[in-house]
Amino acid sequence: MGIRRATATRILHLGPGAFFRAHMAAYCEKALVQDRSFGIAAMSMRSTAIVDALAVQDCIYTLGEMHAHGLEVRPMGVIREALALSRDRVRCMEIALDPGLSVISMTVTEKGYALDPATGALDFDHADIRHDFDHPSEPVSVVGLLTAILAARREAGLAWPTVMSLDNLRHNGRLLKAALIAFAGRSNSDLATAIDNDLAAPASMVDRITPATGPADLDAVAARIGWRDRAAVLTEPFTQWVIEDRFASDRPAWERHGAILTNDVEPFENAKLRLINAPHSALAWIGLLRGRETVADAMADPVIRRFVETLLHEDLAPVTDAPEGLDKGEYTASVTGRFANPAIRHRLAQIATDSSQKIAQRLVPVLEAHRARGRVPPHVCRAIAAWIMLWQKGLAPADPMGDELAASVRADPRDTADAFLAIRSVFGECAGRDPDIRSTVHAALADLA
Repeated sequence: MGIRRATATRILHLGPGAFFRAHMAAYCEKALVQDRSFGIAAMSMRSTAIVDALAVQDCIYTLGEMHAHGLEVRPMGVIREALALSRDRVRCMEIALDPGLSVISMTVTEKGYALDPATGALDFDHADIRHDFDHPSEPVSVVGLLTAILAARREAGLAWPTVMSLDNLRHNGRLLKAALIAFAGRSNSDLATAIDNDLAAPASMVDRITPATGPADLDAVAARIGWRDRAAVLTEPFTQWVIEDRFASDRPAWERHGAILTNDVEPFENAKLRLINAPHSALAWIGLLRGRETVADAMADPVIRRFVETLLHEDLAPVTDAPEGLDKGEYTASVTGRFANPAIRHRLAQIATDSSQKIAQRLVPVLEAHRARGRVPPHVCRAIAAWIMLWQKGLAPADPMGDELAASVRADPRDTADAFLAIRSVFGECAGRDPDIRSTVHAALADLA
């Protein structure tokens, strides 16, 4: 199978993890048919493992799609350079200051933006943000690095590229731009004003289930291609990308390869967060409590499958408006099929990681929507109770709020629930203090126990 290679670098991507390599990079690779100049420089903000694996392979890697009938693979040649900010800062800035750079994109997870989960505003007390104010020439945060790049390009008289988040944050473009304005405003009000007026930061909604790649996956790929590709990534056949059509510069022809360009991403964001991300997290918490390892394992458990289906149809779908062109019934029905795909070994512990950062985006808006209708959604409360019970039993995966959450665990699960629900950065100002929600979570905890 021939490898389609990019001939120039016009995209700088922050966070070259498995999801990026399975999603955006795949769209960009297909778009090389129209324009081979849109190659990617992939930059890791911290770790070096993936960029090292890519570098020794001339940045070629294998994308494997796990179909029910078997594994389909294809080589990917859209990445031209793999770098780590921690050791390649000079080269990273050279790429960032290239006049031909058109897009800076990122997949750094929700926590990578150093935002207050409750308000969506930049957290000035975040350790990385404090570091970047103290060491402006060596930023380590996404917001600090992007601000430094924008400042340097402005000083050099270069146009700004479009800056685009691909993380599971509602209004991710708006939140990213607001964070950049806030960061710049602390030391350079002119730059902050220019960002506000001139920076293009389109919203983007992404979807593709992409498990962490394990040794068995690498073995399966090696059996197909004849060599051990340490940067290979395996994913499901389904993929979706919805992008706000707001660009300040040229871009690949993503829409010719399945991406949706629209003036309003929010309805697609809401549908995905509520109908896919929310049940995904809920399934992970319930599944871990019942001793399951993967999503497919959990969906094979009739108790969990019934819970997921009921959660979708009774609590999530009724408060989710479908965007134009999306059939909510078909979309909802596809979720259980995607989750149950036995070829996808997506570990529940991976999905449940950083849950405190996800609840505010995925479940709290659902709670608020139901309360506005005078109802408490029992299955959403049961999912939250399952998350709390993981902490009660010492089974919770890693979380950036781990110390605070662990310190809030009490002997009585109801007291633990009250302490967790009172955490403003997770549950906001209203939902966690609502007595009806609290009592429903208490009841679910008793049932789970």
